[in-house]
Amino acid sequence: MVTVAGHKIEFLELPRGDQGEVRALVSGKPQTLRWKKDNQGIWIEFQDQIIGLDLTLENRDEGGVSFSGQRRFGEAFSFAGVSLMREGDELIAGQSSGKKKSTRIKAQMPGKIIKILVTAGNEVNSGDPLLVMEAMKMENEIKANSNYKITEVKIQVGQAVETGAELITMEPIT
Repeated sequence: MVTVAGHKIEFLELPRGDQGEVRALVSGKPQTLRWKKDNQGIWIEFQDQIIGLDLTLENRDEGGVSFSGQRRFGEAFSFAGVSLMREGDELIAGQSSGKKKSTRIKAQMPGKIIKILVTAGNEVNSGDPLLVMEAMKMENEIKANSNYKITEVKIQVGQAVETGAELITMEPIT
């Protein structure tokens, strides 16, 4: 079970493919959730709202995988023990290749970069602010959802960015 935006979600079947519908208990009530995968994660359509989730695949020490990430414009979360599957595929069991997976922070809407609070080589902890972006006449502070080392800052103060523009690349600190 996972809690996202106040919704306690218990999947009754595993999501498959790049988009579709899945049965789940949402705060104890049966519901069909629609979802669609994009480059950073998934969008989930509840009866009362649509939520975007940026996901990071994590290989667990004891084997298997879990997903963690951050709600777009919101809180961090973890899908411990929940595995996503591709249409027609068997469970993807996250074989560790020894390589660190990089995480890309992307603009979730058009805006202007107001402040950049990190540089390449910086190490940040979960909750640390990375940058401030103005969008829809509001300043939005973008924070790290885990411990990372910044590998590249791809934007400059004052730069206008479009939805999906890569802002920062970072690697998990192990």
